[in-house]
Amino acid sequence: MLHRSASDITHVSDSEPEREALRRRLKESRNGSQSSSPCQSPTPAPSRAPLTTISNTPKRLQHRLSVIDKRLTEVEQEVRDLRSEFNGLAGSLTREEDVVLVRLFKKSRWQPKTAWENCRVLEDGRTMLILAKYFIRGVHLINAFGCAKESTTYYLNDLVDNDWFLRAGN
Repeated sequence: MLHRSASDITHVSDSEPEREALRRRLKESRNGSQSSSPCQSPTPAPSRAPLTTISNTPKRLQHRLSVIDKRLTEVEQEVRDLRSEFNGLAGSLTREEDVVLVRLFKKSRWQPKTAWENCRVLEDGRTMLILAKYFIRGVHLINAFGCAKESTTYYLNDLVDNDWFLRAGN
């Protein structure tokens, strides 16, 4: 778009011939002074094949796109499951209740209860909505790995004691 000062345009008319004449003048001034115009049209980008189809993407990018696509599909399914679980839970309640969104996990090898930060974790992969009032003593709620301490996403340890498993959502 060509910027012009108010002194260049003396008045604006609604008549068609005057508009056409103004358009011609603007077009001529663009063609004549394109190099000195402060608002030149951008130079076209060098032509290359667009990365819109899988066939012309590099193999590494292709792999990453397929991994992302698979994860998005999993997340969409997880959201659908949570939505149906939430609707079922909300339908059974008679008043407002606090719920907590948790991801289930279990320890991959036995560790003392104090060594959670050093143990490897097998994720069950399921997320659940649990009524906050149903948390029992001994259930470990820890912040989700990679989330901030004040995050509202938690992992629910299904191991309450070393020999007793919490059977939530099974």
